[in-house]
Amino acid sequence: TGLTKVDNFFSTVNGWLSAAGVLIMTGAIMVAGYKVMFGGQAIREVTPIVLGGILIGGAAMIAGMLL
Repeated sequence: TGLTKVDNFFSTVNGWLSAAGVLIMTGAIMVAGYKVMFGGQAIREVTPIVLGGILIGGAAMIAGMLL
């Protein structure tokens, strides 16, 4: 029925948003770790990268939960 198709669509979107959130947060932490280990930067200098990744990735995951 039509309701099943809508449910399947939103389940698919939910999965994509959750995956995107995890990828964004993982990428931000990887970039920050690389800059600390090999770039000689302090953790204080890469905090905005980590916080931005958490906010952007978290927003994608929260949007997925709301669907």
